[in-house]
Amino acid sequence: MLNIGIKTDYGFIFLVYLATHKGNDFISLKEIAKKRNLSANYLAQLAVSLKNAGIIESREGKSGGYRFAKKLKDVSLAEIIKACEGQIATTPCIRKKGICKNKGKCLASDVWAQMQEDFEK
Repeated sequence: MLNIGIKTDYGFIFLVYLATHKGNDFISLKEIAKKRNLSANYLAQLAVSLKNAGIIESREGKSGGYRFAKKLKDVSLAEIIKACEGQIATTPCIRKKGICKNKGKCLASDVWAQMQEDFEK
């Protein structure tokens, strides 16, 4: 089944912190780490992934930090999980496409595949 790990958990904490700040100001990683009692180094790694996914943007310097790169309503749950965890797979047989000893006779495979497709929308 879908397993949401610590990266996604921290990613959500990071993004919720950004979302709860009014305005479009950049928020420093140091502030987020301190206020949420998280490792700044770990958040920095997540920030790179979230930035590469186009979810957040950054600015360097004294007034630098992070903010959303697009409207929050345009960010999907699947997009956040993919950015934090990498590949999303609802079941091992979806994760390892075509590697299933029950392929062709499994009644659930079509359901899992559809669920995977729906989740990624």
